[in-house]
Amino acid sequence: MGTGSKENIVAIITTRSKSTRFPDKFKADICGKPMLSWIVESAKQSKVDSVVVATVEGDANVIQFCEERGFDYYAGSENDILDRIYQAASINKTDLIVRVWGDSPLITANDINMAVDLFVRRKPPYLCRYSKNGAVSVMTMKELATLHNVLTDAHDREWIHNYQSEQKGAITIELGTPRTVDTIQDLEEVANVLSQRNN
Repeated sequence: MGTGSKENIVAIITTRSKSTRFPDKFKADICGKPMLSWIVESAKQSKVDSVVVATVEGDANVIQFCEERGFDYYAGSENDILDRIYQAASINKTDLIVRVWGDSPLITANDINMAVDLFVRRKPPYLCRYSKNGAVSVMTMKELATLHNVLTDAHDREWIHNYQSEQKGAITIELGTPRTVDTIQDLEEVANVLSQRNN
């Protein structure tokens, strides 16, 4: 669903199969559907123009998963998340980047739309909207390109969200603590929520 504007809005979902506590959680079954599929489908139902999974170079599990389902993806640096997002956005000729985390299967199209709408109205350098469903962040390609050029600290480039949230003018909307999936218990909890939501 387009926005009616000339801006190309791309949702970038960051995920990888490597996880100390929960390997391959991206494809964990939730109510008969893999976790990453829940997130991609919600993003596709929002007002963004396209959805890209940004994974790690050589991560055959995620790459095969995306190819089998026809999901667009980009494989880049594991630790330099800033570069991974930047390259994925550049390839897709992005004007506005909407980042969604790959461990948030409760995220909805409405969550994404509200973050985008507020960003368009307020025009901050960076916006992040937290709710129980997950976190959604929004920024312009111009802002992302500037950060990509000036940030040299490896920690900041890996934890780009933390860096951006602390910059002057950034907007943080906190509507609840996101329910993300890091353990089997988390998976069971979000499965209960999605089961009730879809009944």
